[in-house]
Amino acid sequence: MKATDKNKIDYSKILKKATENSVNPPIQKVVPVKKPITETETKFTFFIPLENMKKLKFLAAERDTTIKELINTAIYNQYLKD
Repeated sequence: MKATDKNKIDYSKILKKATENSVNPPIQKVVPVKKPITETETKFTFFIPLENMKKLKFLAAERDTTIKELINTAIYNQYLKD
């Protein structure tokens, strides 16, 4: 018997055991998390130049706020403030 024959593993026993035990793993249902919109908000979508979006992201990060808050504040200050 060669030295390499001693180190061989009999995979047929492992394969037989694995095929005999059929396990049905639990299936998880993936549900997206929807953030509820308050009664005082509505969804509004628009297109913005890519470069402006990049600048808004950096500005929001610098000010530790969100892009949404930046835009809402700008709209209020520019157009809605009395």
